[in-house]
Amino acid sequence: MATNKQETKNNIFEHSQAKLNFYKNYLVKYLVILLNDVHTKQINIYDIFCGIGIYADGNQGSPVIAMEIIKELTEKYPLKKITLTINDKEKSKVDFVSNYIDEKYKNICNVSSFNLDAVKMLKNVNEDIKKTKKGIKNLVFIDPYGYKEIYKDDILNIMNSKNSEIILFLPIAQMYRFSDSALTDEENNSYKHLRRFIKEFFDENHPFHTEQSKNQLKYIGFIKEAVSFNDKYFSASYSIQRDSKNYYALFFITNHIYGLDRIIDTKWKLDNNCGEGFKKEKTINLFTDIFEEENKENCLEKLEIKLLEYLKELRTNNELYKFTLKAGYMPKQINEILKILKKNNKLKFSDDKTNNYFYIAWQYYKDNDIRYEVKIIE
Repeated sequence: MATNKQETKNNIFEHSQAKLNFYKNYLVKYLVILLNDVHTKQINIYDIFCGIGIYADGNQGSPVIAMEIIKELTEKYPLKKITLTINDKEKSKVDFVSNYIDEKYKNICNVSSFNLDAVKMLKNVNEDIKKTKKGIKNLVFIDPYGYKEIYKDDILNIMNSKNSEIILFLPIAQMYRFSDSALTDEENNSYKHLRRFIKEFFDENHPFHTEQSKNQLKYIGFIKEAVSFNDKYFSASYSIQRDSKNYYALFFITNHIYGLDRIIDTKWKLDNNCGEGFKKEKTINLFTDIFEEENKENCLEKLEIKLLEYLKELRTNNELYKFTLKAGYMPKQINEILKILKKNNKLKFSDDKTNNYFYIAWQYYKDNDIRYEVKIIE
């Protein structure tokens, strides 16, 4: 993240807290699942740009958040090994947080600390992950000071291990502002890192080159799709509004659809209007509740439009589960739309035993439990 240095000396910014809230909420879900999974023997957490760890106002940074969660959960699930690897290119930061963790969290888990640049650290992480055996899971949190340290191959190498998930933070506003210049002024070295990032993730025929300048949320959507690597992995995004004109975003990448399920659940718990991201609070007035309700309705209308298109062909309940998560919604939301469509005689089932429960959930997907096929009646 392109962090204002003053932030680390004083109070944490609102948008940074939103990023950390997302990380905290998902990390709890991630660890609880794996600590209860009989096949998982060890969990490794990598914090590539860990920062100072504790802000002057007492708020916790990502490495201390991780330690607090690990401390609480290992008291309930003491038999699994967890490791935390922290790194920052600023030695003073990693020294400070290492000492803080050592003093406050003795013998909670194995902690390793490094003071390397991103290229070297990500190389180390990839080498570690390549060595991991069956039963070892990795979560890699990449919160860089900008975007120049982010390379496509580093992400691919981590994900190709099949046992890892990535949470990546990017300064969308800055990237958005300079993308056109980076692509049109190829002689200007000021844009070389952004130009390289764009060319790595988007070939010359990609719609990004003609449509990315529409708005920052569109920009976020393109990157979210790009880090799925042509649907090789599941991906999701979480936008974070800094002010009325600027956004950051978190991107999540996983091999496993249940990881996507849990991250979508995290998004909707943090943004119960549309599961899209953090929005800077506006002044509450008489119309606030009305606007929020309209936002929810618009959000569900978008899902219904996508669903009607998707149901032009026969789909199983498990295909609907996958479709829903990839669209960024929860099963309960598509269930409500299907109820209305069914009530209005708009659905044709191969074997209608739904009783207004459509079996769209992880438990049916994992067991390959197909209950019906359905399509829209046009």
